[in-house]
Amino acid sequence: MEIQKERERLRQEGIAARRGITAAERARCSAVIAARIMDYVWFQQAETVMLYRAVGAEVSLETMTGRRFVYPKCTPGEMLLALQPLDEDAWVRGAFGIYEPVPSRSEPVSPEDIDLVVCPCTTFDSRCARLGMGGGYYDRFLPQCKNAHIIAAAFAVQQAEQIPLQPWDWFMDAVFTESRVWYRI
Repeated sequence: MEIQKERERLRQEGIAARRGITAAERARCSAVIAARIMDYVWFQQAETVMLYRAVGAEVSLETMTGRRFVYPKCTPGEMLLALQPLDEDAWVRGAFGIYEPVPSRSEPVSPEDIDLVVCPCTTFDSRCARLGMGGGYYDRFLPQCKNAHIIAAAFAVQQAEQIPLQPWDWFMDAVFTESRVWYRI
Protein backbone atom coordinates (compact mmCIF):
# COMPACT_ATOMS: atom_id res chain seq x y z
CA MET A 1 0.00 0.00 0.00
CA GLU A 2 2.97 2.32 0.56
CA ILE A 3 3.81 2.15 -3.15
CA GLN A 4 0.29 3.28 -4.05
CA LYS A 5 0.51 6.20 -1.62
CA GLU A 6 3.85 7.28 -3.09
CA ARG A 7 2.53 6.98 -6.64
CA GLU A 8 -0.50 9.10 -5.75
CA ARG A 9 1.72 11.69 -4.08
CA LEU A 10 3.91 11.90 -7.19
CA ARG A 11 0.84 12.07 -9.42
CA GLN A 12 -0.58 14.98 -7.43
CA GLU A 13 2.79 16.78 -7.40
CA GLY A 14 3.04 16.45 -11.18
CA ILE A 15 -0.48 17.78 -11.68
CA ALA A 16 0.21 20.71 -9.33
CA ALA A 17 3.50 21.44 -11.12
CA ARG A 18 1.88 21.69 -14.55
CA ARG A 19 -0.98 23.76 -13.13
CA GLY A 20 1.64 26.11 -11.70
CA ILE A 21 2.77 27.05 -15.20
CA THR A 22 0.98 30.12 -16.57
CA ALA A 23 -1.40 29.57 -19.49
CA ALA A 24 0.88 31.57 -21.80
CA GLU A 25 3.93 29.54 -20.77
CA ARG A 26 2.00 26.25 -21.13
CA ALA A 27 1.02 27.29 -24.67
CA ARG A 28 4.61 28.21 -25.52
CA CYS A 29 6.03 25.01 -24.05
CA SER A 30 3.32 22.89 -25.68
CA ALA A 31 4.21 24.34 -29.10
CA VAL A 32 7.89 23.54 -28.49
CA ILE A 33 7.06 19.97 -27.44
CA ALA A 34 4.74 19.42 -30.43
CA ALA A 35 7.38 20.76 -32.84
CA ARG A 36 10.05 18.57 -31.23
CA ILE A 37 7.83 15.49 -31.70
CA MET A 38 7.03 16.39 -35.33
CA ASP A 39 10.74 16.84 -36.09
CA TYR A 40 11.63 13.44 -34.65
CA VAL A 41 12.24 10.44 -36.90
CA TRP A 42 9.50 8.33 -35.30
CA PHE A 43 6.90 10.94 -36.26
CA GLN A 44 8.46 11.50 -39.68
CA GLN A 45 8.23 7.77 -40.47
CA ALA A 46 4.74 7.31 -39.01
CA GLU A 47 1.57 7.15 -41.07
CA THR A 48 -0.85 6.84 -38.14
CA VAL A 49 -0.27 8.69 -34.86
CA MET A 50 -2.39 8.40 -31.74
CA LEU A 51 -2.68 11.71 -29.88
CA TYR A 52 -4.85 12.88 -27.01
CA ARG A 53 -6.87 16.07 -26.58
CA ALA A 54 -5.43 18.01 -23.65
CA VAL A 55 -7.58 18.54 -20.59
CA GLY A 56 -6.75 20.89 -17.77
CA ALA A 57 -3.09 21.86 -17.82
CA GLU A 58 -1.82 18.93 -19.92
CA VAL A 59 0.58 19.49 -22.81
CA SER A 60 -1.54 20.54 -25.79
CA LEU A 61 -0.72 18.85 -29.10
CA GLU A 62 -3.26 20.75 -31.19
CA THR A 63 -0.54 22.33 -33.35
CA MET A 64 0.54 18.94 -34.67
CA THR A 65 -0.24 18.31 -38.35
CA GLY A 66 0.72 16.17 -41.28
CA ARG A 67 -0.31 12.67 -40.28
CA ARG A 68 -3.39 10.52 -39.88
CA PHE A 69 -4.33 11.21 -36.27
CA VAL A 70 -6.41 8.88 -34.12
CA TYR A 71 -7.59 9.55 -30.59
CA PRO A 72 -8.50 7.45 -27.57
CA LYS A 73 -12.04 6.80 -26.38
CA CYS A 74 -12.52 5.32 -22.91
CA THR A 75 -15.04 2.48 -22.87
CA PRO A 76 -17.12 1.19 -19.94
CA GLY A 77 -14.95 -1.95 -19.74
CA GLU A 78 -11.95 0.25 -18.85
CA MET A 79 -10.44 -0.20 -22.31
CA LEU A 80 -9.37 2.34 -24.91
CA LEU A 81 -10.53 2.40 -28.50
CA ALA A 82 -8.54 4.20 -31.19
CA LEU A 83 -10.82 6.32 -33.37
CA GLN A 84 -10.19 8.67 -36.29
CA PRO A 85 -12.81 11.47 -36.21
CA LEU A 86 -14.35 12.01 -39.64
CA ASP A 87 -15.14 15.71 -39.15
CA GLU A 88 -14.87 18.59 -36.67
CA ASP A 89 -18.30 17.74 -35.19
CA ALA A 90 -17.19 14.22 -34.22
CA TRP A 91 -16.21 15.23 -30.67
CA VAL A 92 -17.98 15.03 -27.32
CA ARG A 93 -16.82 15.56 -23.76
CA GLY A 94 -16.60 12.03 -22.41
CA ALA A 95 -15.29 10.25 -19.37
CA PHE A 96 -13.31 12.43 -16.96
CA GLY A 97 -14.16 15.57 -18.98
CA ILE A 98 -11.88 14.51 -21.85
CA TYR A 99 -12.85 15.35 -25.42
CA GLU A 100 -13.29 12.06 -27.23
CA PRO A 101 -14.31 11.06 -30.74
CA VAL A 102 -17.95 10.07 -31.21
CA PRO A 103 -17.85 6.43 -32.41
CA SER A 104 -20.67 6.87 -34.93
CA ARG A 105 -18.79 9.80 -36.53
CA SER A 106 -15.36 8.18 -36.44
CA GLU A 107 -13.46 5.34 -38.04
CA PRO A 108 -12.12 2.65 -35.70
CA VAL A 109 -8.41 1.93 -36.07
CA SER A 110 -6.69 -1.27 -35.00
CA PRO A 111 -3.92 -0.77 -32.42
CA GLU A 112 -1.59 -2.73 -34.75
CA ASP A 113 -2.05 0.00 -37.38
CA ILE A 114 -0.73 2.75 -35.11
CA ASP A 115 2.90 3.74 -35.70
CA LEU A 116 3.34 6.24 -32.86
CA VAL A 117 1.39 6.74 -29.62
CA VAL A 118 1.77 10.02 -27.72
CA CYS A 119 0.59 9.56 -24.13
CA PRO A 120 -0.34 12.23 -21.60
CA CYS A 121 1.23 11.93 -18.18
CA THR A 122 1.11 13.43 -14.72
CA THR A 123 4.75 12.68 -13.93
CA PHE A 124 7.71 10.83 -15.39
CA ASP A 125 11.26 9.93 -14.47
CA SER A 126 14.58 9.68 -16.30
CA ARG A 127 13.98 5.96 -16.99
CA CYS A 128 10.91 6.95 -19.05
CA ALA A 129 8.52 5.52 -16.48
CA ARG A 130 5.25 7.45 -16.55
CA LEU A 131 2.21 7.89 -14.36
CA GLY A 132 -1.13 8.75 -15.91
CA MET A 133 -4.25 9.69 -14.01
CA GLY A 134 -4.46 6.25 -12.40
CA GLY A 135 -7.13 4.50 -14.44
CA GLY A 136 -4.71 2.19 -16.25
CA TYR A 137 -6.33 2.78 -19.66
CA TYR A 138 -3.05 3.31 -21.51
CA ASP A 139 -1.27 0.50 -19.63
CA ARG A 140 -3.94 -1.91 -20.88
CA PHE A 141 -3.99 -0.47 -24.43
CA LEU A 142 -0.28 -0.07 -25.18
CA PRO A 143 0.59 -3.81 -25.32
CA GLN A 144 -1.77 -4.05 -28.31
CA CYS A 145 0.22 -1.39 -30.22
CA LYS A 146 2.78 -3.93 -31.40
CA ASN A 147 4.17 -1.77 -34.23
CA ALA A 148 4.23 1.58 -32.46
CA HIS A 149 6.82 3.68 -30.73
CA ILE A 150 5.36 4.84 -27.42
CA ILE A 151 6.21 8.31 -26.12
CA ALA A 152 4.90 10.76 -23.55
CA ALA A 153 4.51 14.53 -23.74
CA ALA A 154 5.17 16.40 -20.48
CA PHE A 155 6.47 19.66 -19.11
CA ALA A 156 9.95 19.49 -17.56
CA VAL A 157 8.50 20.46 -14.15
CA GLN A 158 6.60 17.16 -14.08
CA GLN A 159 9.77 15.09 -13.71
CA ALA A 160 10.12 13.03 -10.55
CA GLU A 161 13.31 11.51 -9.20
CA GLN A 162 11.97 7.95 -9.45
CA ILE A 163 8.50 6.50 -9.85
CA PRO A 164 7.87 3.30 -7.89
CA LEU A 165 6.70 0.78 -10.46
CA GLN A 166 3.90 -1.74 -10.54
CA PRO A 167 3.97 -4.87 -12.76
CA TRP A 168 1.43 -3.37 -15.18
CA ASP A 169 3.33 -0.12 -15.80
CA TRP A 170 4.36 0.49 -19.38
CA PHE A 171 7.64 2.29 -20.04
CA MET A 172 7.79 4.98 -22.70
CA ASP A 173 10.37 4.75 -25.48
CA ALA A 174 10.95 8.46 -24.88
CA VAL A 175 9.50 11.43 -22.97
CA PHE A 176 9.41 14.76 -24.83
CA THR A 177 9.57 17.98 -22.80
CA GLU A 178 10.20 21.59 -23.77
CA SER A 179 13.80 21.37 -22.56
CA ARG A 180 14.93 17.93 -23.70
CA VAL A 181 14.00 14.41 -24.76
CA TRP A 182 14.49 11.54 -22.34
CA TYR A 183 15.12 8.11 -23.94
CA ARG A 184 14.58 4.70 -22.47
CA ILE A 185 17.92 2.98 -22.23
